[in-house]
Amino acid sequence: MKRDHEPRPGAPAAPSRAAARAAALATAGIVALAALVRLREAARPPLGPDEIYIALLARLEPAAMLAAIRADVEQPLHFLVVWVWRRVAGEGDLALRLPFVAAGAAGVWASARLAAALFGPRRGALAALLLATQAVHIAASRTVGPDAFAWTFVTLAAWAAWAWTERRDRRALAGWTLAAAAALYTYWFSIVPLAAVAAWAAWRLRRGAGLAGWALGCAAAVALFAPQAPVLLEQLVRDARLAGAGARTGGLPPFGAAGLAEVARKLSASAPALVPLFASGAAAAFAARDDRRAASLAAAVALGAPLAMTALAHAGLRLFFENQAYVVTPFAAALVAAGVGGAAGRAARPGAAGRAWRAAGALACAALAVAQLRASLLRSPPAEAVALARATAWLAPRIAPGEPVFCAEPHAVLFLDWYLPGAARVRLLEVPEADAWHHSDAILAVPAAERADTAAWAAARAGGGRWWGIGNVHYPPYRTGREAAARMAAAAGAPVARFGRVTVWRGGVPPAASPADAP
Repeated sequence: MKRDHEPRPGAPAAPSRAAARAAALATAGIVALAALVRLREAARPPLGPDEIYIALLARLEPAAMLAAIRADVEQPLHFLVVWVWRRVAGEGDLALRLPFVAAGAAGVWASARLAAALFGPRRGALAALLLATQAVHIAASRTVGPDAFAWTFVTLAAWAAWAWTERRDRRALAGWTLAAAAALYTYWFSIVPLAAVAAWAAWRLRRGAGLAGWALGCAAAVALFAPQAPVLLEQLVRDARLAGAGARTGGLPPFGAAGLAEVARKLSASAPALVPLFASGAAAAFAARDDRRAASLAAAVALGAPLAMTALAHAGLRLFFENQAYVVTPFAAALVAAGVGGAAGRAARPGAAGRAWRAAGALACAALAVAQLRASLLRSPPAEAVALARATAWLAPRIAPGEPVFCAEPHAVLFLDWYLPGAARVRLLEVPEADAWHHSDAILAVPAAERADTAAWAAARAGGGRWWGIGNVHYPPYRTGREAAARMAAAAGAPVARFGRVTVWRGGVPPAASPADAP
């Protein structure tokens, strides 16, 4: 009697040793390409405010750092990576980003292994190529933050889940447990794609052996995360409450159709005209009967995670935003590689016809990869960081020692603290009558000594000395920042400089020997 985990009937024959070796060599070259592309992007300064936030907290001792992020909605793993790494490599912009470049390259390798397990080594290499050149994945891999690590762990977890459903391999079950727990310790949103994988595997195993083992593996992952679970629950309850309060004053909007459309665009080489092409390529992964079970796993994450976000957001849980949805990127790449690289099922044909279709599929994937790489190369660095860098460079020769610089947003405070340390008295102008800053907007890294209430603001102006003000448009546009910027504009009049989304004001009387006073 055939067991349910034996090779599926009609499955393509295992590739020859030469074909497998060629795919392995191609994958190695693609991973190297991925590392180089991400390294190039990581070398482009400056650090963004969210990256600076992580780096500043990593200066604390571990206990103090963990206590600080407990008040955020972040999980600790990538903070601990930065805490260790900065003691080895220092705090240069590129040095801080190197672990995330490595995690991104590892994610490309993991995507190749997942797609190879699902669709064979040739299409595994094509999936790696599509992910290596994907602009969203490249951007995440050059950024100090949770995404590069979390996406890699989720991909490894899915690979292990597939192996368990196919072979009942105990090592695969252990791999699922460890990768899932690591993903949870990196980013709370990993719950959503991991739940999609867990549900898919449970459905797959519902009538055969292995379901009990799968339940045990899932329970083990939860047990490993148990020490952090109360913290996460506290964070999510607080975050939902604050997000709901912010919604009443123009805070985070619910994730919905517009967010889904933007995700589809960015996963299609950032070209709206290519969305139907990428979507049809992914749908073609279901063309061959022997690929459908494998494609259903990739689709469970690629479609399930964004749709779950949308449903939960419209049910009132305002915890989701567009960037979280890009965890599906490796799974979308696997589907497109399977459909396009498999020539909608025709590549499995024997003889010359099959070889021709396989070559055509590979060329089509290469063309999509070129389109993606072009989109990545044309992609501008984050606008907020670039504007803050220009404003900081403009201010540097103009600020006299000890002059106060009032900031309307925490991001500007962190940027000045990082790139102009000690050059001025940087203060965050807080408007108590407005809504409070959301904790994920880097407010936790702004010490009490760098905060100024309206009384301190009035005293600084009454003193008669010169002061500077910086307002920057940050998403979401909290009323706190808007009102602080409005008060600076009312006190100073016309701005002395604008840099994209950053505005600089100057008020008061300059000292007699003010450096480079003219704008």
